[in-house]
Amino acid sequence: MSPIFKPVLLISVVVLAAFAQPADARRAYAYVANYSSNTISVIDTTSDTVVSTIPVASGPLAVAGIPSGTQIYVANFNSNTVSVIAVSDNSLIATIPVGSNPEYIAINPAGTMVYATNRYSDSMSVVDVATNTVIATVPMSSQPVGVVVNPTGTRAYVAHNSVGRIVAVVDTATNTVIANVPMGGGSYYPFGLDINPSGTRLYVTNESSIRVIDTATNAIIATVPVGVAPSGVAVSPDGSRVYVTSYGNDNVAVINALTNTLITNVTVGDQPWGIAVNPDNGYVYAANSNSDSVSVINPATNTVSTTIPVGDFPISFGKFVVQVPESNLAIRTRGPSSVAVKNVARVNVVVDNYGPDAASNGVVAINTNGPASAFKITAAANWVCALDTENAATANFLCAANSNLAVGDRPEFVLSFTAPVSMSAATLNVSVGISSDSSDTKLDNNSGNQSIYITATRYIQPVRTPASVSTRQAPASGSKY
Repeated sequence: MSPIFKPVLLISVVVLAAFAQPADARRAYAYVANYSSNTISVIDTTSDTVVSTIPVASGPLAVAGIPSGTQIYVANFNSNTVSVIAVSDNSLIATIPVGSNPEYIAINPAGTMVYATNRYSDSMSVVDVATNTVIATVPMSSQPVGVVVNPTGTRAYVAHNSVGRIVAVVDTATNTVIANVPMGGGSYYPFGLDINPSGTRLYVTNESSIRVIDTATNAIIATVPVGVAPSGVAVSPDGSRVYVTSYGNDNVAVINALTNTLITNVTVGDQPWGIAVNPDNGYVYAANSNSDSVSVINPATNTVSTTIPVGDFPISFGKFVVQVPESNLAIRTRGPSSVAVKNVARVNVVVDNYGPDAASNGVVAINTNGPASAFKITAAANWVCALDTENAATANFLCAANSNLAVGDRPEFVLSFTAPVSMSAATLNVSVGISSDSSDTKLDNNSGNQSIYITATRYIQPVRTPASVSTRQAPASGSKY
């Protein structure tokens, strides 16, 4: 007799892609010091919007971040202190007493020392990052203001806003002044300064110009005219451009660093002071004190791309655009990359936080093109998953974390699929993504979405059933077996 075949549902689940540990994620934020409102406006440079406001001590004038991006230091002019802020949650770590009226701040490339110029005590405080204490005080001439450290960390250069008209050269190994570079006469004294990435050229505001100094000889090799009352200086990441604010002309001068010539003047807000460059893309951020705003300059066009409202009277000297570390979130499946089970398929989805910071407001989104009745999601501990009722035709889940995802945490979700009898042979697509920090104002974990893709195919598997049992004749009476 011919065999009889009976249909049995089998589900084949194949993981097409999984993610390994991502590279260290960094994102640039501008920390703008608002002198009169005693706050720091935090600008996400990706969207050019203020995402947080940090209260600090009285009269913040300058901001700089350590290279790791985990802390920023703020010079508070009126309170004679330096504030230390953790960027992960914008909390105050320490308040460091320094000299009288700290005006400018710089950090060495190793991220171990902070240099704060004290304008009216004629000194510079050297702060040890490891202990957040002052380990040295360097005597200065009259009114030290702008300070910058060279790329090797061996020299600090300090501009003096007084009749002395000098730039002091400080040996950072001994914390002593080893030279003074005369800047010459004029209506406006030396104030802001910056150094190129190779450490060969120093740019200092003086009069209505920029003095270009050869750091090997401490000699002025060029003078480039700019606007009236120049104050802030910032060199582009590749060293090809120098940007100078002139609060007397409400503009930013753009200088060709290869030829030491003026390219153009960009009109910005009212009385710009501090200026910094985004190391990610070269965009320029100028703090406009009298218009309570920051102008963002596109380096490709030398035009203002946007203007961002901030706090009251922003000054913001120093390298206030900081690359901040973000949490690295990845998503993967646990177990074999493909499974085949009768009637039911299950996939374990695991989220990994590789650090360096905890991730807040974590969200796992699971979107399918299958019927909602066929799916079930089991949430990880401290997560809540819910079906998206606005799109009830298909199974779409959203899982939200009830607490921060610490570094090393690996929450695991179980996605189950039971094939309905009515489901015809088809391919079922399921995408799973992880994101975080979509709505809060912390800066530790704005990671992008990452996804895996799962394909489940229903098909008919032929299964042989036992044939019908035939009837045997009874043995004849009296026969033997």
